[in-house]
Amino acid sequence: TGKAEISNLLNNEEDSLMTMLIAGLLTKPLAILAGVSGTGKSRMVRHLAYKTCLDEDLKPNGESAPGNFKMVQVKPSWHDSADLLGYRSAVNEKHEYVSTDFVKFVLKAHAYPKTPFFVCLDEMNLAPVEHYFAEFLSACESIRKSDVTKEWTSDPIVAATDFDNNVLNLGGDVLFESSDTALDAELKKTKARIEKEGLFIPRNLFVVGTVNMDDSTGGFSRKVLDRAMTIVMNEVHFEDLQKDDKDLTLLDD
Repeated sequence: TGKAEISNLLNNEEDSLMTMLIAGLLTKPLAILAGVSGTGKSRMVRHLAYKTCLDEDLKPNGESAPGNFKMVQVKPSWHDSADLLGYRSAVNEKHEYVSTDFVKFVLKAHAYPKTPFFVCLDEMNLAPVEHYFAEFLSACESIRKSDVTKEWTSDPIVAATDFDNNVLNLGGDVLFESSDTALDAELKKTKARIEKEGLFIPRNLFVVGTVNMDDSTGGFSRKVLDRAMTIVMNEVHFEDLQKDDKDLTLLDD
């Protein structure tokens, strides 16, 4: 579902940057948009989410962003993955897992496998990428289709033991009800896989980082550049920047 509409975007010669971004994301789940401030990098990712949001449950209501889009502002203090992927708390004896909005969004992508989900890592090089994003970078290299089950999987970005093999501890209490009778067969299967294998990267999740190269940011290591598609944006389309998000047209309109 949606493949025809997405392929139509690839034939849109009027927006070569969008074509390059989609082609890159179909090759690797991580892309980097580099350019000076004000070129519309983060807006481009949001626009792509609007155009590919084909599920009625995820379409935006009023001024809200579509449900398949997540903006994550990278902080200079991020020197490990705790702020992005969560951590086990040492406050109490249970050492419970503390989830994050990013983890909940990955879980949401698992719940809607037919819709592309986009994470925009805004100013991703304000902190060393390989520090806070190490697990995801490693898992990117392991995305594969099982010869036995024919299902897409990857190495886990959050180990099953970290959330005690209970998907509800990841923050999926709304998407994955505690009563299994509320889940359809496919969702039950996904829930069981995550609880057994850990939180792996879903096939429909794409991460796009925006980069401003100035004296407040850092460079990229070879590990990061080898795993990402990089697009340099040097042109500013002022007419697009003046549009409201509500003016971004959905593909099926």
